[in-house]
Amino acid sequence: MDELPSQPEDVQTLWCTESQVSEATTRYGTAELCAHHVTIVAHLVEFIQKFSPKEAENLLLWQYISFQALPAELRKQTALEVSRSGTTECRKWLSSSRSLGELESLNPVLSALLAVCNSASEALDMGQQTAVKEVGSQLWALLNIKLVTGQPYVQQTLSLLLPLLGFFIQILDPQLISQVITLQTSLLKSEPPDHVRLAVLDFLSSLGKLFIPQAIQTGFVDETAAARVERVKQEKGTFWAPFAKVTVEEAEKSSLQPSAKRARHELPLEEEEYRSALQAATAALEAIESLLQKSPPPDWLLTKMETLQERIDKLKHHVF
Repeated sequence: MDELPSQPEDVQTLWCTESQVSEATTRYGTAELCAHHVTIVAHLVEFIQKFSPKEAENLLLWQYISFQALPAELRKQTALEVSRSGTTECRKWLSSSRSLGELESLNPVLSALLAVCNSASEALDMGQQTAVKEVGSQLWALLNIKLVTGQPYVQQTLSLLLPLLGFFIQILDPQLISQVITLQTSLLKSEPPDHVRLAVLDFLSSLGKLFIPQAIQTGFVDETAAARVERVKQEKGTFWAPFAKVTVEEAEKSSLQPSAKRARHELPLEEEEYRSALQAATAALEAIESLLQKSPPPDWLLTKMETLQERIDKLKHHVF
């Protein structure tokens, strides 16, 4: 059997020689099928070598690759390389003096990281998962409602960060989850594009029934109005400056209310978060319903909604 020209040596060893015909027949049915399989693997190896995921500029291509289509070893190798390259690029951006106007350049990188999480998550060890989660959390801290509603490319960034953070929902900091839900609730009031609404629903469906440590709950409940304002400033930096004044005014108004009256109306932190999450999900569904009344749905909408329904069904098992 003739070899393919310029074939990598590590793939050549997979060719079915005469001594391997019996094994090939068992595994692939015939030696011919074995040869076809090896030919495909050879081309995949050549593709990976030509468009190495180690090179940041190639992430633009790897965001469209389904890692499930690759053999197990190649899937693990490429997934790790995309993850490392992607997190490195995010760290470079975060540590540089680039403006938020250049945030658009990270969207292909985030898309590639999301592709890994969606189709090759088993290849990521805890260290790599933590690295992806950390850069995602740091990028989220840069977002605010004004920035998201005013810039379409930032909406795309948010639409990528939401499912990416949702993938790591079990290890996300509870305070970050609370911040995400708060921003989502405000964002839905501005009637964002449908891809943003679907990203919001995707994140909400990943919440499940999370355990929030008692120490964090107590910290939220006992936090003074002044401390709350200071925490918001630190978390959002200069991007929250326009909102800090409003927060202070609201805190001052609430401090004028009799303490006994406030105590009767306060709800546990967990219940408030559940209410906010449910309100955001309801608003997103109502928005989709409104869109369906105005124009024909895109082809992918039904598939997305079926996926969301499956996740909702899974959540029901946590409730009962």
